[in-house]
Amino acid sequence: MSESFNSWVEEARSKPVVDLIDMVRGMMMEQRSQRKLNYSSWKGPIVPCVEEYLRYVTTTKDHFIIHQSTSTKAEVEGRYERHEVDIENHICSCGFWQVSGLPCVHDASFIGSKQYNLWHNYVDDHYYTPRYRIAYEGAIGTLPGKDQWSILSDGEEVGPPISSRPRGRPKKRRMKNFLETRKKTKMSHKCGRCNSWGHHRSTCKNPLNGDGHGNDDDFEMPTISAPREKMPIRRVDHC
Repeated sequence: MSESFNSWVEEARSKPVVDLIDMVRGMMMEQRSQRKLNYSSWKGPIVPCVEEYLRYVTTTKDHFIIHQSTSTKAEVEGRYERHEVDIENHICSCGFWQVSGLPCVHDASFIGSKQYNLWHNYVDDHYYTPRYRIAYEGAIGTLPGKDQWSILSDGEEVGPPISSRPRGRPKKRRMKNFLETRKKTKMSHKCGRCNSWGHHRSTCKNPLNGDGHGNDDDFEMPTISAPREKMPIRRVDHC
């Protein structure tokens, strides 16, 4: 959520504090007005994005095997896993229903096996259209330009902080956390002369054996040094 908000206000982040707050206020005012226009045409009991999600999970529930225990509890077995489902308390052992408030594919497979499956009864109340309307019922007031703002004179002035500006351009990109940063792996280069890894052609010092590796122009016969003569061993008799 913080990342999406950060990208939403990316243009306003580089502005001064007063201008930043005023720009975010205008963006939120337009957003609330647009969402009011959106729900004015809704006719269903739940929001359209949840209706689309329910249509999706109902089409992907056919490959599960249901082992029913009671009218509200069952074991839903898939290809690689098995989960406990309690549709009365809105619980699934995978944890998706408890966190999101929406039935997962395991719950949908059990609910779909019922004769009367009213899907909106298994959705959290926050996804209902009346709750959405209550959330965006109010409005953010309009403001004139900065030149028309009234200046309060209470005898106390707050100046800018006493600090020196660091060198270089100020950073505009957000700081990534340790989960997003990845260590850059060093690329291993392949030599075009000897076809070995770990160095470039310009720094290659490996001798070539003439079996097709590298270019013929760069072929050099290895120099063989003459064997060193053995020095005669003298025996010294100690007195």
